[in-house]
Amino acid sequence: MAMKVILRAALCALACTLAACGGSSSGDSTSSSNSSSSSNSTSANSAGAAQVALSSADYVVPAATTAVLSINRLGASAGVATASYATYNGTATAGADYTATSGTVTWNDGDTSAKTVYIPVTSVAAGKQFGLALTSVAGQANFGSPSSATVAIVAHSTVQDGAAGSSSSSSSGGSSAAGSSASATRSAQTAALLDYLTGLASDSRHILAGQHTSYWDSNPLDYVSALKSQTGTQPAILGTTLSAADIPKFGLYGSSENGVALSNQWLAAGGIVQLSLWPGNPQTMSGSQTDFDITCADVLTPGNATYTNWQDYLAALVAKVKQINGPIILRPFVETNGRWFWWGNNCSSSQQVQIWQQMWNYFAAAGVNNVLWEFNVNGGVGNYTADYPGSDYVDIVSFDSYPPTSRDSTWYAPLAALGKPVILAESGPSPYPVGIDSFDNDDILQVVKSNFPKIVGIVIWCQTQALSQQQGDEAFMTDSAILNLTDLAAAL
Repeated sequence: MAMKVILRAALCALACTLAACGGSSSGDSTSSSNSSSSSNSTSANSAGAAQVALSSADYVVPAATTAVLSINRLGASAGVATASYATYNGTATAGADYTATSGTVTWNDGDTSAKTVYIPVTSVAAGKQFGLALTSVAGQANFGSPSSATVAIVAHSTVQDGAAGSSSSSSSGGSSAAGSSASATRSAQTAALLDYLTGLASDSRHILAGQHTSYWDSNPLDYVSALKSQTGTQPAILGTTLSAADIPKFGLYGSSENGVALSNQWLAAGGIVQLSLWPGNPQTMSGSQTDFDITCADVLTPGNATYTNWQDYLAALVAKVKQINGPIILRPFVETNGRWFWWGNNCSSSQQVQIWQQMWNYFAAAGVNNVLWEFNVNGGVGNYTADYPGSDYVDIVSFDSYPPTSRDSTWYAPLAALGKPVILAESGPSPYPVGIDSFDNDDILQVVKSNFPKIVGIVIWCQTQALSQQQGDEAFMTDSAILNLTDLAAAL
């Protein structure tokens, strides 16, 4: 997909005017806010003065992640209020076990939104604890309770097994949700979708037909509509995205697709959504995912503009995903082993793992429960599992290949060995662009059937590579191994 995005982005550059992002460039680590305050803080009398309190007195977080804590303004909302905070050592030591963090948050007149504090925790900190305290409150507010909190750090595997117990913090404000088991972050409908995908590989009809939407066209469903007209069938999986119109400076460059609306439309029709993300550069805020001017360590380190911009993106992303009315497959860092997007070009494998886990934990802390996480690589590049964030953070694995051949076993085998459902997340003829009717897309299906038995979905790329734009669309959609949209009604 890399060359397609780069070429299309270049064509769209002159025509696209992206709205400026409202991310702060201040040194505070808390400019992102959460729309929900915790029910576990002591409530202030709504008729009296406002109180400022942490969302909980106790948090449990996994090592090698980011603790997410909230500060709430409770009660009256009139006037401006500020609160300063700082971490302090317990058995965990700043620098070795966690990053010392301090700052000041501000509520404007009428603002009661929770303010979020992010504290990176190292991989060696398991079994230790540190604290966060409110050090001062000024303006139209007083200290509330709790004004300090203990953050207990546990091994990630322990948290996933549920042995760490539950924190008293809420999913909206506390980081305990980040330490919940992976299954606890899924709704029943989302868990059912994962169970369905996991069981498909053993069935004779086990390959879900998929089609990406027309990301840069005025009618994103053009090729899906054409496919139905030509074959009488529709794909089971629809590929959608969040565009530059959805999240300025971070959505897919040059696209105006309304990803939430399209995803909801497809879910309402009984389909499965694969939502792919190509986030823009959070350092330069150029809006381009192919802008390589970025220091990846800054994405993980509070107190700089890149980190703040990225946290603002995560907040906006969570808000969009929560507007989707059903489970989705989220493909957050496309082709992570490639060198054509900033995350693959500039970030080490260790940094990519941490950025993925940071996003996963942010979603969990925000109470997102409709996401299955898809780890995606590009075929023919190598390092197919080097950036893998770990089994606890991934539900589905996938690779992109244009078109696949029997030689793709080089990257299929290590992905299949991870024990997750496998999807061919992007495919089609190559090189790009291709002429209409110059390739038989059914050849892709036959290669998959013959060589990759664990693949449970094939999502064909858009533009001239789409199913409806090449030969073989009817053979592809009516093959005995294929499941289409109408086949899902009885299964999900």
